[in-house]
Amino acid sequence: MENLNREMSNPNWKALYRIGGVAPFIAILFYMSQFLLLIIGETYPTSPEGWFALFQRNKLLGLFVLNALDTFSIAIVGLMFLALYIALRQINPSYMLIASFFAFLGIAVFVTTRAMMVSATLNLTDQYLVAMTEAQRSDLLLAWQAITSPVRSTPATTGFLFMAIGGLIISIVIDPVNCNSGFSPLISETT
Repeated sequence: MENLNREMSNPNWKALYRIGGVAPFIAILFYMSQFLLLIIGETYPTSPEGWFALFQRNKLLGLFVLNALDTFSIAIVGLMFLALYIALRQINPSYMLIASFFAFLGIAVFVTTRAMMVSATLNLTDQYLVAMTEAQRSDLLLAWQAITSPVRSTPATTGFLFMAIGGLIISIVIDPVNCNSGFSPLISETT
């Protein structure tokens, strides 16, 4: 516990701790801002044509409806995990490294797949707007359906699962039941 207090008061890490502490709140603000669309009454497109029309009308609004801000929300959460690693690595370096691995793997999986979907959506929308023939439009509609199929949500869900595993391991390291009497021998490398 003394190592933790010494590490937390280290001036070299204060900025990271502050940013890591604020990061989840910023992520929540990004996430919740997307709910404003429900309040203002923006309808969620149910067809590829509806999505293309939304992006043609307003790309920024289309990105909000597509939940593109989730990419930034999850990336910002990475700062929280980084701060937790630095703060808690003295308690249990092995478990904190494993937790960080899973957390950052989850972030990478989520951000990569979401960014690819947003990029593909913008690309398909631009192509749809300049398509000359009905056959070209039909191909682009099929491509849209392929990138938005239920299978596309699996990588993001997998990313969340990895982040949850990292969070679970961190919660074991900072088990509040054992904070006053020292950490459990099961997880503590210092005992």
